[in-house]
Amino acid sequence: VWLDTTTLMTHSLESLLGTDLAVRTFFSLPPIWEDQTLRANDTRVSWKDHAYNWFLESPPGDLFMQRVKECAWQFLNGVSRHDLRLTGMFTPQQLEIMNRLGIRTYLSSDACIFRTIFEDRALWTWFHSDRVRIHDPTGKLGFGWMANMTHLGVRIFNRVDHELADEFINDKGLFMKYTSDMRKAMVLIMEPEVIWCRQNTFRLVMDAIGVDSASRCHSVSEVTAPNA
Repeated sequence: VWLDTTTLMTHSLESLLGTDLAVRTFFSLPPIWEDQTLRANDTRVSWKDHAYNWFLESPPGDLFMQRVKECAWQFLNGVSRHDLRLTGMFTPQQLEIMNRLGIRTYLSSDACIFRTIFEDRALWTWFHSDRVRIHDPTGKLGFGWMANMTHLGVRIFNRVDHELADEFINDKGLFMKYTSDMRKAMVLIMEPEVIWCRQNTFRLVMDAIGVDSASRCHSVSEVTAPNA
């Protein structure tokens, strides 16, 4: 299992993966970066065809993951890391559809996942069968919860918001990824002791999932305290 380290989990992997391990789980998000003009006119794919690389799980020696890895290494060692069109790795049709799905060069691993599925009929059939579970990790909150990052940062780190804490703690479908923009707007601007020592929503959530925020506060305070 690979889960991006910038993802906040408030429930176990078992609650996500279920009991039937023959069913594979992928994360996909409802339309965010899709080309809206193409979305209205191109029905060959849906948002569920954009599997994100920040959650991946497979059995050992999995053929699908081996192909994705080979594609990713080919991209990293190729002639261009700045434009998928210049790599020579994707057909015009694949590039067209990836644009429809919002898969851009920054999401090169996502592009490799899509290519691996798209170019093999058996994998395409498998991915669209009941042997694959497509999960929206934004849960009940939806993606709109991060639309105003400054306001969200205040709700999480600068005050106690019981309503938001309840959403984070009780929504078993929520796997909250802090994107680079979110980290810049909410986390990196704050000192660690503010995050861990101030009475806020974040500490409520951490304590609820078994992380002792008071101990973390103590550790952070010791590190930042001036030498006597």
